[in-house]
Amino acid sequence: MKWEEIVMLDDAGLEAKGVAALGARRKMLKTFEGIRKKMGLETPPPGYYSSEGAREC
Repeated sequence: MKWEEIVMLDDAGLEAKGVAALGARRKMLKTFEGIRKKMGLETPPPGYYSSEGAREC
């Protein structure tokens, strides 16, 4: 996965990738949000990158 895809993951997507700890997922999601804002990336709609896997870009 490219970093651009990783920062688009949602909670379910992180869990599917093996991030089991809720606290770790929350910290990562907050960090991802900051990265998306700084890099000018739009926030994906809920479920866009979810447990079904990342969409092809």
